Amino acid sequence: WYGNTYTTSGTPSRIIKNAKECDSTITLHLTINKATSGDTTAIACNSFTWYGNTYTTSGTPSRIIKNAKGCDSTITLHLTINKATSGDTTAIACNSFTWYGSTYTTSGTPSRIIKNAKGCDSTINLHLTINKATNGDTTAIACNSFTWYGNTYTSSGNPSRIIKNVKGCDSTITLHLTINNSTTSDTTARACNSFTWYGNKYTSSGTPSRIIKNAKGCDSVITLHLTINKATSGDTTARACNSFTWYGNTYTTSGNPTRIIPNAKGCDSIVILHLTIDKIDATVSRIDNSLKSNDAFANYQWIDCNNGNAAIIGESNQTFIARQNGSYAVIVTNGECSDISECQNVIITDITSLATAIISIFPNPTNGVVNVLLGNQIATITLMEVTGKQLQVITTAKQGTFDLSKFASGIYFIKVQTENQSRMYRIMKD
Repeated sequence: WYGNTYTTSGTPSRIIKNAKECDSTITLHLTINKATSGDTTAIACNSFTWYGNTYTTSGTPSRIIKNAKGCDSTITLHLTINKATSGDTTAIACNSFTWYGSTYTTSGTPSRIIKNAKGCDSTINLHLTINKATNGDTTAIACNSFTWYGNTYTSSGNPSRIIKNVKGCDSTITLHLTINNSTTSDTTARACNSFTWYGNKYTSSGTPSRIIKNAKGCDSVITLHLTINKATSGDTTARACNSFTWYGNTYTTSGNPTRIIPNAKGCDSIVILHLTIDKIDATVSRIDNSLKSNDAFANYQWIDCNNGNAAIIGESNQTFIARQNGSYAVIVTNGECSDISECQNVIITDITSLATAIISIFPNPTNGVVNVLLGNQIATITLMEVTGKQLQVITTAKQGTFDLSKFASGIYFIKVQTENQSRMYRIMKD
């Protein structure tokens, strides 16, 4: 004041000349107000606005303002700018995930603002994958029992199992299980000789069993209570003449017919009839005074019809040579059959002269050659079968030779025929 600087309040005075040039004292009632300075501190996130200015970094900006006394005062701001932060986190969950009190059931990227260590709002982003648990059904049909995940089930039901699916989530698999049971059964059969059951042939009684699928497809045991009764066979013998009737059938030839009849066990049994049918031929063939029964396989008895059918002693061969005139027949017997032939009338006119002739036939019996010597007579010599069939003829000779080696064994006749006489001789071929 008037060139003096005062820094404190007071009442300094000054003598100066007034308008009248008189010393005048001026007293300054001085109040010195002090400028002030102040500090303020601020901590902010990201930015801070102070007196219209926005600060994004920490520092100590200042500001001059009038204080309460109207003096310029400096205010210094001790500013700390803290930065907000952001973060990412990843989560994989099954069905749902709870994060900061919120439950999420679908995948997404929810975010959350929280205070970081500096107290600033910070954004955390959650990269969330929600995998779903799955439910599955499977069906099984089994016989008696079924093992599933280490557990054996013996009855039908719907057991479930929790397993991890490909996403790692608990998943429920439900087994729709049907347990069918094996069955057992019995069947009875009676058969004769053999019985075929499911392709197997059984010939004796027993209890074979067979495993087959029942209506539910399960192995089931069927037991066969099998009785095998045996067929029997029997033999019976019969001999009859001409025919034989057996079980309503008439047989006229020998043979072994059979008959199937049920035995005591009801089985077909074979009865064999050993049947001999005897037949006879009561006819006779005649060559001059030689009579022959036409039945080659029988027993014979020649009889004299003129003597009350009396048997002729010693005449029991198939062939009979009458040595005198008469009427002759033969009784032919074969097994159960017997018959008499018709009587044959024989008239002999030339036997006497030939009988007195010296005729030699040898050897007899023979197994080959037979010789015929007629002495001084000349005759025709004929070799014949018993049927009268001529085998060889030697004419106009006093002797002859026949070779029977080429003929079958049996009875043959040699007929010696002169001009007006004839005689029969029987030859036995061994």
